Amino acid sequence: MAGALAFPEWFGHNWDALAECLGDLSWLEAPGDLLVVEEARQLHDQSPATWNTAAEILAQTCADWRSRNKAFWVLTT
Repeated sequence: MAGALAFPEWFGHNWDALAECLGDLSWLEAPGDLLVVEEARQLHDQSPATWNTAAEILAQTCADWRSRNKAFWVLTT
């Protein structure tokens, strides 16, 4: 995700940093965001704990952006 979303250099490469960057996205300057997570099922099957953590962060990010009246959608394939 860091590469696809062009996270800033200060991105810490851990779960907290992922949540922080997804909660900011100021460098994208968009009226809303759509994040497509490809091969999510494969990640889930290979490491359910990793996927569950990522899914929790994504769900919380969606809720946070919704509370700020900005669209943030996540689709998984």
